[in-house]
Amino acid sequence: MDFIRRYLFELVCAVVGVAGIVAGAIAYTGYSDIRAELSDAASLARELQQYRGPRDLCNKQVIDAEQQRNNQVDTQLEQVTETAEQMNQHQPLRDDVFPKPSPLRQDSPYLFRTDYREKFKEFLRLLQAGDAPDQDEIQDMQERINREQRVPEDQSLGFIPSVATGASSLKPGEYAPARGVARGVRPSWQAGEEQVSIEELARTDAAIRAALAKAGRIRIYAVLQSFDIVDSVYALGQEPALSDMWFAQLKLWVQENVVRGLREANERAAQRLEGVEVRPNVTNLPAKHLLSVGVSDYVEAVAEVGGVAGGAPPVDRFAAKMAFGRGGGGADAIKTSGSVTQAGSSRMGSAIDSFTQRTSTDLYDVVQFRVEMVVDARQLLRVINAVCRQDFITPIRVSFKALEPSTTFTDYIYGSAPVVQATVDFECCFFRELYEPLMPEDIKTQRGMTSAGTSSAGRAVPSGAAYGK
Repeated sequence: MDFIRRYLFELVCAVVGVAGIVAGAIAYTGYSDIRAELSDAASLARELQQYRGPRDLCNKQVIDAEQQRNNQVDTQLEQVTETAEQMNQHQPLRDDVFPKPSPLRQDSPYLFRTDYREKFKEFLRLLQAGDAPDQDEIQDMQERINREQRVPEDQSLGFIPSVATGASSLKPGEYAPARGVARGVRPSWQAGEEQVSIEELARTDAAIRAALAKAGRIRIYAVLQSFDIVDSVYALGQEPALSDMWFAQLKLWVQENVVRGLREANERAAQRLEGVEVRPNVTNLPAKHLLSVGVSDYVEAVAEVGGVAGGAPPVDRFAAKMAFGRGGGGADAIKTSGSVTQAGSSRMGSAIDSFTQRTSTDLYDVVQFRVEMVVDARQLLRVINAVCRQDFITPIRVSFKALEPSTTFTDYIYGSAPVVQATVDFECCFFRELYEPLMPEDIKTQRGMTSAGTSSAGRAVPSGAAYGK
């Protein structure tokens, strides 16, 4: 102890010295790690400081780019919405009929009937349509043949003077069909009977010449009976009921799409033909014969117990127009088989057989329609696509069969290309927001729509939800 007391000062100094040496060693060995940690902290601080600055952020370009993308999406959405409204905008024949006739125009239902009848005439004009020649036309042609046996046929009738194909030219009065109409021979009916060219037959056969002339000046075969017409509205007589006028208008909207689609398909082909100086006509255009159109009632959701969910089942006014069981056998059978036969074929008006399974909802109403037509076999898909382009239309069933070429050349002449008789079922959607304000209250009640914008399930229709507003 005396040693400790005597040398206390020296011992303290020695301990302090050792501690200094240890601290120095620690500082020497750990300073680099501490410096690295401090450097990382300073870097993070600088990065956070950059995010705090409102004007010179390092990611401002990213934010601006994202804002620009959002603005572009909004602009595209507005364009899509506008396009959807234009495609699905349906104007009624008259503004004073729906949702109820104007009390200021008590004759508006009769005026609607007049406009309704004129609309189908307009359809035929737009299609540049006609039918096979009737007896009066054949008789007129026979009189022309008798009177003008040696006078060149007027080109407006579809004939031009034939160019010599052999040693000598045809004599005056011997005429060939216009380019693109029909060429070839008609088979003989008895063994040993000589086959005769169509050109030779057309010289003296009024029925053949009338058929060739008709085919040369129209673009599609179609008649009034080709369309789905509500008789109670079309026929003259007592005032048509409001509900009948509504379904007539609904079916008219659908058929407008069909007419526009067929006309578009033929017009595109006609422009190509005119570019090579070929006159367009039914024999060289894709859509050749509109046999019939049938439009179903609304395709409603069906409850488990049957009937429309939340309401009474709709009256099927159009079953007789939804099947087109024409006989086979080519143009002759088409001409004589009549317009409409067996009803309810292929469950038209039901979503059961549709791959979309689409039914009317709060946002849109669905109707189905069937088009039976004769088309160029090579152009069937283009014709279907042309119809679908007119509105929100989807093809749901397609069937077809080949047609044998005409052997008589006295009725429907489709040209030399292979043709098919196609039956195509479509469905079309009508946005409620756009056209429901026109719907009569009786129709809403029948369908279980208790109030405007509300379905039978009581769900309100959100504004713009039908197409993304």
